[in-house]
Amino acid sequence: MAKQDTATEGTVIKRDLVTQFHAAMLQRARDNGAVDRTDDIMAQQAERILTAGSVDDILKADLGGTVQCRDVPNTYWEIRGMEPVISNRTFDDGEGNKHGYYLQMDATCLGGDQETLTRNGLEVGTVYPLQTGAELLMLKLRALEAADAFPIRLALLGIKTQTGKTVLKWGPMPTVAQSGNVA
Repeated sequence: MAKQDTATEGTVIKRDLVTQFHAAMLQRARDNGAVDRTDDIMAQQAERILTAGSVDDILKADLGGTVQCRDVPNTYWEIRGMEPVISNRTFDDGEGNKHGYYLQMDATCLGGDQETLTRNGLEVGTVYPLQTGAELLMLKLRALEAADAFPIRLALLGIKTQTGKTVLKWGPMPTVAQSGNVA
């Protein structure tokens, strides 16, 4: 099968699988009208702060809203679904979301590293909008969606590289022993 020229004026655009994936997800975000919800989330957190009934409620009011995968490595989640959302965000380093979208998951926190849970205001058993723009996480989620695997329980693994950077990966839930009754 011959390569198809997909551009005008004789220029051939390379359309590998990853490029096609990002184009399809961006189009899906546009078709769904899913836009960046940052302003809405900030408004909800501001309202919780201003209407809090105690000092403890004030301090917790802006924790645990939207959860970024990069902030919660080594936690466990049940993912029931996901949608691509248009993004125009720029980060502290001046770099924006290079794909123009991110994924937002309908997710329940199942547990994980206690310090990470506490720092991010996460409570086990609570549903959160879990978000990521990390390419490998998004690729795996879309593959799981295509395999009709939702809902699925996953570990969000934070793997340290030799350079000290943490790379996020979805993995299977750990196997743990349950205490039993002695007969």
